Amino acid sequence: MGTEERKTAMTDIRVAWCFFLIQSAFEVITDTVDVCGSCHQNATCDDKTDGSGGKVCNCIYGFVGNGRTYCEDKDECQLGYICGDHTRCHNTYGSYYCTCLKGYSPSNHMATFIPNDGTYCHDIDECNVQGVCGEGALCQNTDGDFTCSCQTGYTVHNGSEPFNPNRDAAFCKGMNGAIAHLIDCGSPPSVPHTKQISPTLTHYSSEIQYDCMEGFQWKTGENSAVCGLDGKWHGPSLVCKEVDCGVPPSLPHSFVLWNNSSSLGSVAHYMCETGYHSVGEGNVSVCNSNAKWSQIYMRCEEINCGPPPVFPLTEINWNKTSTLGSVVQYNCKYGLKREGNKHMSTCTSDGTWEKVSVTCTAHCGPPPELPHTEVVWDNSTAVIHRCVKGYYSHTGSDISMCDIKGKWQIATLHCRELRLTINDLVVINERCLRWNAENDGHREKYTVMFIGLRDFDRSFSDRKKELFSSTALWPVLCLNLLPATNYTITITAESTRATSTVTANTSMPVPPTPEVKYSEVDAPLLILKLRRTTSSLDSICMYQVFVLPVEGMLLFDCSSSLSPRFFSQERCDRGYVTAQIQLSGLGTEMNFSVGDQQQYGDFFNAPLENGRDYYIILRTVCQWGQSRTQSCVIWAKARGTSYIMKISALVTIGFITVFGSVIVMGYCYRWYCKMSSHRIWSPVL
Repeated sequence: MGTEERKTAMTDIRVAWCFFLIQSAFEVITDTVDVCGSCHQNATCDDKTDGSGGKVCNCIYGFVGNGRTYCEDKDECQLGYICGDHTRCHNTYGSYYCTCLKGYSPSNHMATFIPNDGTYCHDIDECNVQGVCGEGALCQNTDGDFTCSCQTGYTVHNGSEPFNPNRDAAFCKGMNGAIAHLIDCGSPPSVPHTKQISPTLTHYSSEIQYDCMEGFQWKTGENSAVCGLDGKWHGPSLVCKEVDCGVPPSLPHSFVLWNNSSSLGSVAHYMCETGYHSVGEGNVSVCNSNAKWSQIYMRCEEINCGPPPVFPLTEINWNKTSTLGSVVQYNCKYGLKREGNKHMSTCTSDGTWEKVSVTCTAHCGPPPELPHTEVVWDNSTAVIHRCVKGYYSHTGSDISMCDIKGKWQIATLHCRELRLTINDLVVINERCLRWNAENDGHREKYTVMFIGLRDFDRSFSDRKKELFSSTALWPVLCLNLLPATNYTITITAESTRATSTVTANTSMPVPPTPEVKYSEVDAPLLILKLRRTTSSLDSICMYQVFVLPVEGMLLFDCSSSLSPRFFSQERCDRGYVTAQIQLSGLGTEMNFSVGDQQQYGDFFNAPLENGRDYYIILRTVCQWGQSRTQSCVIWAKARGTSYIMKISALVTIGFITVFGSVIVMGYCYRWYCKMSSHRIWSPVL
């Protein structure tokens, strides 16, 4: 190749390469054009319908154009009959609306409408407006308008009939009343198949109204007769024809039972065709006075029984139809024997499949035997096992099933020997039981019986039973035992019938102090009140009323069993019991008068000395055998008649400590009194 040829070849290669670069750039530019970005503001960007995956700009509703450079308003009113009869179309930017012509009103009762919502313009009956034509005039409605004419006895003035008072100057003026009074038209006219519905007046301008009789319908003419100047009745022209509803309307998939009568009150019965059933209420239509058959709300739907029921171990031979008369056949699966005679079912008229009595069973022979078990239920296809007495279920399923191949799927139940006992039964904290079960982690059910008796109340008995289950090696069960009671408790294990018995004596609780109102009284005789809560221990409990003189220093021990009496021959400077009252038979409220000189039990309620101060203390004591509990409360302070009080007195009540004479309801100002956990009152500064 020569030098010139090589230059020419190189030039051709450069030209081809440049053309390739230009073409590639053009393709890139073409591919990156954003079609949606070029759409007009009144257009939307949509997918092309040719399946190419491209985009196209379309003008929105109410606008026309190419979608990119322009989308102009479309004048819908130029489309012709767009709003309907008796309307006027109004174009707007991007839309339009309609209004009714004068004399017409829109059915949606709005000022404007768009016809695609079903709205239309109907005639306005101007005659419904009372007095629209003026005195003595009759109104006649027309399509989009109305006219007026004068009644008999009136003549038109300033115009001719008919006239419209909105456009014409005409009106109706009455005639001379004296002339009208002399005119009498006699008996009203008789019209076939009508009845008179207004009073009978026969003088001039009187009007009588008529209506069609029952079973007849107003077809043509006017229903009124008017007495005229000529002494004759004018009208009525009413024509009444017998009501005829015609042939009853048809319903899909139904037929009518009918006597071919279509007069008023005639009845048509609707029945569904074969293969269909009635849905809805009522199947009767009646010819009414409007010459129409009443509406029927029933409809006939094809009977469909749905998929046939499925039975265990069966196969269905079925053509997948569930209409009336469809049939399904049940066959047992391979290897099973069919029992029962009814193995075919048909879709019935009530929409259900006939009942079948097919049962498929496999013959697996005698039930399998498992170690230490017994059979509790067997229907030849399933067996339920349970552990025999002395063994319990440790692991595994307790059901053996006969499979479709006639082989037992044997239960995996494993029974272990029971060695459960009740050893070392003890009572903890007077109400809880604890024992050694030796149950190897097996959950055991226990029955606990306990009987409680009281020596001081032979009629008392607390008999209860509780059920309890536990897997613990040392179960603990707490019972609701009553105080001051001797209990015999027996616990029995359900599986092994192991039994153990223990006794428990519950202690006597500290009796509650009654609700008293502390008071300070300047009188030798004071009446004190209390409210208490009754208890089953009331038969061994009593109240003791202590009188403590406020002199010097006095120590009162609430827990002391001493009950000093008052004797008249000596002073009682250290205090004494003025009354002892048994709680048994005592009501919830009690009034007690200190110093009423009465005998309460073995104690004399001595009068208080005038001029001396006393503390009245109420002690509750409960005692049963050697057990005794008590509680105390300061009830009142009786102040003598002297106005000079001693401040140096100190009283300690076992130990309720009272300083001076400024105690109020058991509390002191500057000095405070509280009861410790040992029921000992002590001062707190």
